[in-house]
Amino acid sequence: MSTAAAAAAALSGHLRRHNLADRRVAVALSGGSDSLALTLLLLQHHHASPSNVLALTVDHALRPTSSQEAQQLSSWCRQHNLPHTTLTIPPLAPGPGIETRARNARYVALTQACVREGVSDLVVGHHGGDCEETCLMRLSVEVGGSRLRRPSYWCTPLPVARNPLGAHVYAGYGVRIHRPLLDVHKSALVQVCREAGEAWIEDRSNTMVGYTPRNAVRAIVGSGGLPQALGTARLQKLRQKALAATQVLAAVERQVLKAISLQINRAAAALSFDYRVLLTSLGDDEEAAIFVIERIAQLVSPTEQINREALFPVLHVLKHGYGSVTAAGLVWRIDGIQSPESTNCNVIRQPFLRGDLAIKSPSLAEADWTKWDHRFWLRDTGRGISAHELRVRALKVPDMAGLRAVAKAQGRLEELEFALARNCPGKIRFTLPAVVNDADQVLSLPSLPFRLDDSTAGIECSWAGESLMNSFLEDNAGVVDS
Repeated sequence: MSTAAAAAAALSGHLRRHNLADRRVAVALSGGSDSLALTLLLLQHHHASPSNVLALTVDHALRPTSSQEAQQLSSWCRQHNLPHTTLTIPPLAPGPGIETRARNARYVALTQACVREGVSDLVVGHHGGDCEETCLMRLSVEVGGSRLRRPSYWCTPLPVARNPLGAHVYAGYGVRIHRPLLDVHKSALVQVCREAGEAWIEDRSNTMVGYTPRNAVRAIVGSGGLPQALGTARLQKLRQKALAATQVLAAVERQVLKAISLQINRAAAALSFDYRVLLTSLGDDEEAAIFVIERIAQLVSPTEQINREALFPVLHVLKHGYGSVTAAGLVWRIDGIQSPESTNCNVIRQPFLRGDLAIKSPSLAEADWTKWDHRFWLRDTGRGISAHELRVRALKVPDMAGLRAVAKAQGRLEELEFALARNCPGKIRFTLPAVVNDADQVLSLPSLPFRLDDSTAGIECSWAGESLMNSFLEDNAGVVDS
C-alpha cells in the first residue's frame, strides 16, 4: 500500500470509528500540503456528495499574501464544488507568544463558523511529524514534575475549553476537534497532493528558524541532526505510551468526578462537591488529586489558564476538613467547624476586584456568542427591541436599589427576591452577569433568568462549563486523536 493510500485508509477508518462516514464535517484549509491533502482525502471519501465537506480558511492577515491566498483557495474550492468560507480575524500584535495567540484566534474563528453552519465536527491536518515536534518541544522545556507526569501534556497540543452548545470543544463553541492523521507522516500527505496534481501554498514563515520555537525544532528534525534515541520510532513510541497513560488517567478522573456528587449552580456558575469522597478515592496520590481539583476548577473558574501548582493549598484545606482558600480565581470553602457533619466543599467565584470591574464591558453582538468572565456565554438573538447598545458586566452592590425599585414598580419585587435567594444568596449574586444599556442601567440578569426590559427579550445565557463537564464524564469525548 502506498503512503498516499495509507493516509486515505487512516482517514476513512477514523470517520467510520466516530460515525462520521456519511455526516457533514468541516475541514481547516490553510492551503499548505497538510490541509490540502486532508481536504483531497475528504473529497475522495465523499466523492458522491462533496457538499458534506465544508472548507474553512482563516485569514490572519499576518502576511501580505494571506488575502490573496484565501481568494486562491476559494477559487479552488469552487472548481471542486466544495463549500468554502474565508474567516478574517483582526491582526495580532507582534511579540512573544504569537504562535499560541494565532492558534487560539484561529480555533475560535473555526469553531464559531462551525456553529453558524450547524457542523459539530472539525477535521484538522495534524500529522505524525507534528507529534514528533511537540514531544521534542516538551523535552526541551524545563517543567514541573506534575506536568511531566500528566501524559496529555505530551500528546495533546490542542487545549480545550468551554461552550454552551454541547460536546467537548476548542474555545467554547460545541465542536469536536478531529485529528485523524496523527499516525501518518508528512511525506504521505505531500504524495497525496502530487498524485492529485495539486500545488500547495508554501508559508515561508514556517521555515524561519527564529520565528517560533516550533520552527527551530522543525529545522533540527529536518536536518537529520537528532540522535537515534530521539528518532521518529522512539518519539512515536513515547506518544503511544503517553496516549495509553492518558486514557488510564482520564478514566480515574472520570470515576472520581462521578463519585463526588458534583452539585452545579448554573445561574451563578458555582458548585459544591463531596471532598471526603475525593480524598478517599485517591488515597495518598496528591498529584492525581490535583488533576481532579483542576478539572473541578475548570468548570467555574474565571481564569482561562489555571496554574496547577497554585491548587495545592486547595488540597491542604480539603485534607484539614475546614477553612477556605482562594485559587484559580475561586473561593474554596469548607464549613467544617460550623457544620462538622458536612462533607461539602463549596466553590464560588472570588469577589470582583475594582480592576476587574474597570475592564470594558463587551457588547452583545447579534447572533454571536460572547464569553463573559470565562464562565458564561451570552448572545443577543435580536428578538428584543432596543435603541441602545446592550453590554454585559458584573452585578454591583449599588445596582440593587435600582433593580428593586423597577421590580417593585412592575409588581415583581417578590419574584426578584425569590430568584436571588434561591440561586445566589448573599454576596455570590455580585458575581452574576448583568445586561446593561449605554446608560449603565441594569436591564436583566440573564443567568437567573430575570428580565426587566423588553429590549433584552432576545438575550440567551448559558453556563460555559456545561459541555466541559459532560466531556469529563463521557467515556469518549474531547479532542479526538484516532
